[in-house]
Amino acid sequence: IKTIGGSAFKGCTSLKSIEIPDTVETIGEYTFFLCESLTTANIPDSLTAVPTGMFQRCYSLTSIEIPENITTIGEEAFYCSGLKNIEIPDSVETICEKAFESCHGLTSIIIPDNVKVVEADAFAGCENLTDIFCEAESKPEGWDEAWNASCDATVHWGYSPVVADKMGDLNEDGFVDKSDYVKLKRFCFNTIQLTEYEKEVNSRNITIQYVSMNAASKIFAVIRCIE
Repeated sequence: IKTIGGSAFKGCTSLKSIEIPDTVETIGEYTFFLCESLTTANIPDSLTAVPTGMFQRCYSLTSIEIPENITTIGEEAFYCSGLKNIEIPDSVETICEKAFESCHGLTSIIIPDNVKVVEADAFAGCENLTDIFCEAESKPEGWDEAWNASCDATVHWGYSPVVADKMGDLNEDGFVDKSDYVKLKRFCFNTIQLTEYEKEVNSRNITIQYVSMNAASKIFAVIRCIE
């Protein structure tokens, strides 16, 4: 198979998993539109772009790996999908309009320095997205003025990841950094305050609560890294 046509699997509501071979060189637009039960899928290494609307309204798709050779994330590629986390590789240069719009499961995202273009409303309607970590020192010229419109996330410019010790790598992305702080809230049981650390990260009142000894060691690893 070398080509998968546009809307090829549109509305296949019972489709749960698919593996696309690397022999596929071309994929049309809206390939898996409204495949609401799709939980497992891949983007073949043979592509250089995630096609327009490829996983639009795939409500059950919570994660997917974007290959290192992808340079463009197409318009509405993940619109209203179930993504909870996504890693944008350094190869990506363009994030098109509404690429991640209404991905309500996203809480944080890192945008590499190589991304030269982010079009309008790329993260619009991501109501649970609290932090966008940008490796660029300031908004690049090629980013649309409305790149983060309708998105209340705090934008952190000049983000610089450091190599993780495994203890502090809460989101398992290979780094210990401020994005791991967001994950600390998921270990909540009883109230503990980390006031100074809160100020260091983003000056917001976030309550960190009791965690297991293993999770506690991860917290201190993150604090040491940031400080």
